[in-house]
Amino acid sequence: MASEFIYQLTDIAQEDFDNMIRYMLENLCNHQAAVTFADDIEHALENLCEFPFKGPHVDNPYLFVKDVRRLVVRQYIIYYSVNAEKKIITIIRIRHSLQDQNSLLGKDAK
Repeated sequence: MASEFIYQLTDIAQEDFDNMIRYMLENLCNHQAAVTFADDIEHALENLCEFPFKGPHVDNPYLFVKDVRRLVVRQYIIYYSVNAEKKIITIIRIRHSLQDQNSLLGKDAK
């Protein structure tokens, strides 16, 4: 069954994704980890299109975007917002869970 929702990555979310892949390939020299990561994220985003409201709201006073949700995929966190009217899920950031999440989502975030 095709979902009514589609997802789009912000430029910074795409940069997050690309940087993680690059790190796995260049620093860890682990091609399989990069492939697994990409597959897991792709599967999670496709599933999110089927169930866009499944992630809990993020309670963070420093958020520059309101009504943000999060989805945990292994040790990574996908931050996203849902526009129910337009049927669009905007992927705001994709980050490793060990990173300081407040600094990544706040008004001073890149």
